[in-house]
Amino acid sequence: MKSVLDTCTPRESIVKGSFNPEVFTAALMPVIDFYRTGTSTIDEIYTNGESFFRDATYPTEGLTSTITSVFRRISGDGSAPSVYRAETGFGGGKTHMLIGCTHIAARGKELASVTGDILPAQYLPEPHSVHIVGVAGDEIPVRKTKGAQIVPYTLWGEIAYQVGGEDLYKELKEQAEAQEAPGKAFLDKVLGNKKVLIMLDEMAVYATRIDAAQKNGSANLAAFLMSLYGYAKNHTGIAVIITLAGSSDAF
Repeated sequence: MKSVLDTCTPRESIVKGSFNPEVFTAALMPVIDFYRTGTSTIDEIYTNGESFFRDATYPTEGLTSTITSVFRRISGDGSAPSVYRAETGFGGGKTHMLIGCTHIAARGKELASVTGDILPAQYLPEPHSVHIVGVAGDEIPVRKTKGAQIVPYTLWGEIAYQVGGEDLYKELKEQAEAQEAPGKAFLDKVLGNKKVLIMLDEMAVYATRIDAAQKNGSANLAAFLMSLYGYAKNHTGIAVIITLAGSSDAF
């Protein structure tokens, strides 16, 4: 049997002593921002889809089964679940899975050469055909900010803004900024007849923050999530991923 030293070649940066462990500090929102603005503060291994899948991703059973199921649903397969709850300890791979979903939703078939071990080619969407919504529970505002710039401060307002931009947000402004959770008519306007990937990261943190900022904040959040889950269940093309830190999460 060969030793690990015979079978594994260290990265060049390790051999040269220039390795920076912060390269492995993954985050979802900088990747989404990269697709929206073309710039990012995170390492290129995360923002470049080919590098991410070729050099930074191992096709574990959990990763491949989740990503395949998500994009089966988005492709119109009603037998695939519409809602996914990712709950692991810190470092368990939630963010890595979300970044993988982001790349595939954004570029789809353009990544066929590097996603063969993760997702069957028939489920790769056409590039730019899927609306991507990413919400970080520790970052989204929970109070209205001053100024003319639109800064959503409700979860449903943030989703509307990311799907339809300023025009849709302004059209739905009254509902988007109401503390009470909106209903089906709002979701029809935002999500109807669209392919949408909705990633809600660290919602336990957001629930704690919104409850401190607004009366009945967490109750309204729960009501909206129930409406969103029900809507996604009845509309193929929509997949919702919600992440929590773990069963012992302090929040």
